[in-house]
Amino acid sequence: MFKKILVPVDGSDTCERIMDYINSFGENYNAKVILLNVYGLPTLTEYNNYPAYPLESAYSVEQQSHEILKRAKEKLGDIPYEVVMVSEAGNPAATILDVAEKHDCDLILMCTHGMGAVKRFLLGSVTNKVVHHAHIPVLIIR
Repeated sequence: MFKKILVPVDGSDTCERIMDYINSFGENYNAKVILLNVYGLPTLTEYNNYPAYPLESAYSVEQQSHEILKRAKEKLGDIPYEVVMVSEAGNPAATILDVAEKHDCDLILMCTHGMGAVKRFLLGSVTNKVVHHAHIPVLIIR
């Protein structure tokens, strides 16, 4: 049923709780699991007075993304299914949807951070945007 499962991770404690679900889906469906971390690059206004800052900052953010993915894969333990790690820069919701399409995923398995109604209304929610725009099933773990 599910051949490829996309799992966006951000390194938070909330996202660590979904590792058991990932293992269940990976083992039961013998699915390829794609761990995704989306990071944002500093904007030009942050570079204003620091000519060397952009390269160092972009490298640092990308390294942090790879560390998040590495920790997530380690938390899965000894696994009998394929795991691919993908690190992308961009808008989180849009990037999640793009990667799901690019890798021809059958399911997006993601966590929610449980924002309240007011905060979600004012700030928006990556999970909410993914659910409303995805063309494949999205399983949300709270």
